[in-house]
Amino acid sequence: MPLRDEWEFLEFTDSCRTPLHLAAENGEIDLLTPLLKAGADFEAQGVEKCSHLHVAAEEGRLDAVTALPQAGARLDVREFHGRTPLRLAELNDQINVVIVVLPR
Repeated sequence: MPLRDEWEFLEFTDSCRTPLHLAAENGEIDLLTPLLKAGADFEAQGVEKCSHLHVAAEEGRLDAVTALPQAGARLDVREFHGRTPLRLAELNDQINVVIVVLPR
């Protein structure tokens, strides 16, 4: 059975986050990659309109911050307060993420 049928990865949890949000937030690249390959919506926005990239950047999850844009996630998406993933990384002193996300 394909991953898409086994996991309800488009549905939000009680915390208004998809499994992809949770994988990104916790840096679970071993879960993030199959979800992305199976077609999970990397633009879904959960709590306060945070995307998967927002939560990964805020938590300093470098692997997720690298994988999501490679899958097509936009770096310029803004959450409820108008902040980009780069801004959230900066506010939370996630210097490694800032270096990776910073426009060249």
